[in-house]
Parts: sequence; C-alpha cells; structure tokens
Amino acid sequence: MKGLRTVWDNASKFGRVVIVGTAVLVGLFVVAAAIGESDSENGDGGDATPVATEVNSKPTVEELHAAREAKRDRQAAERRLERKRQQAKSRRQEQEIRQPPEPSAEQRAREALGDDVSSDVAVGDSAVRSVKVNDQLLSITLTTPEGGFEGPSTNDTDGLTSSALAKIYEDADWHGAAYVEFRGGLVNSATGRSVPNAQTVIYRVERSVAKRIDWSNDEALFNIDWGIYRGFCHPAVKGC
Repeated sequence: MKGLRTVWDNASKFGRVVIVGTAVLVGLFVVAAAIGESDSENGDGGDATPVATEVNSKPTVEELHAAREAKRDRQAAERRLERKRQQAKSRRQEQEIRQPPEPSAEQRAREALGDDVSSDVAVGDSAVRSVKVNDQLLSITLTTPEGGFEGPSTNDTDGLTSSALAKIYEDADWHGAAYVEFRGGLVNSATGRSVPNAQTVIYRVERSVAKRIDWSNDEALFNIDWGIYRGFCHPAVKGC
C-alpha cells in the first residue's frame, strides 16, 4: 500500500486519471464475472429449457407399466378370439361327420331301384343299367326281360315299368317326369346275333299325370293301361 501511495504522489494529474480509470475497469470485470457465475449456478442460462424438455418427455414408470398391461390385454383378447374360431371350426367339422349331406334325387332313385327290378306279372327280372336325373326328368334304363317261349312281350315290360315307377315315386319321393327305356334282348334275324343295345320299348310319364296316380296301390297300378305311356315299341316284342 505504501508503494501505491508513493506512485500516486509522484504521478501527474494525467497519470492519476489513468490509474483511476484502470481501477474502475478492473472492478467492472470482476462484477460481471461474478454475475455470470451466479446465473450458471441458478440454471437460468440459455441451455436450461432444452434440458428440462428432454427430461419431461421421458415416460414415467406408471406409464410404462400401463402400456405393458394394455399390450398383455390385447394379446389375451386375440388369443381368446382365435380359440373361439378354432372351436367353431371343430364344431362344424363334427357336424359334417355326424350329419352327412342329404342324398340327391338320383342317389335316392338308385337306392330305391337296387340292382334289379321284378314284377309279379313279368317273366324274368330286369337289370338296372343306368339312372340319370336331368332337371325335372328322371331316366331309367333297364334290360329287356327274357319273357316266355316267344320272347319278351309288352305285358312283361308293362309290369316292370309299373314296378320301377312305383319305387321312384313312392320310395325315392320323386316328383318330376319319368322316362323308362328297355334295351337289349333282341336278335338280328339276318345274322342271328344278339343286339345288346337296341331299344325295345320306351315309356314316359309326365309329372302332372304321376301326381294323380296312387303308387302305393298295387291293384290300381295293375289296372292302368300302360300302352298309353309307350312312346316306342319294337316289332320284335310281342304285343307291339
């Protein structure tokens, strides 16, 4: 302090002004530095807001727990829905196994006719060659019966036709028109060889007529003039 006093006493007026100005500047710098350090310690600087924002954007423990619970609930609901779908599929499959589909009209007719058709008024049985359904027409192809000593007759084909139609209308519950065709049983007079696929007799009954016939009454069927329903009769068949 004594040295500073000596410098002050020996300084000129201008020198004293320089000394005072320097001291004032030093003091200002010290005060400014002190204020900057205080602002940094209190968190009032320009970088404070982004830090606070970053901290506030992080999910809390409760939020994370709630998100996990929601995910577990969603997965559980999806598993329950999938189990219900599988159970419904299994039930449908079981029902299909227990309840086979309803047989078609053709299947019912085939089952009702069997392999052969017989009649008390016909000589010999007739094999069922085919059964087809086309819309509202059921077609039956039978073999021509052997008949008696003179071969097959219209009496034989009439009786077999009556029997076949009774089976499809009564037993197979058919409601459309019916076509009965006899094939085979003929011999070519020129060669002496059999003609296995030649048409011999054809019958056709329309739906409107079939509805008026009592197919369960054997006596009524016997009294029907089946010649009315013959559309074709080969001359080789007796009675044509």
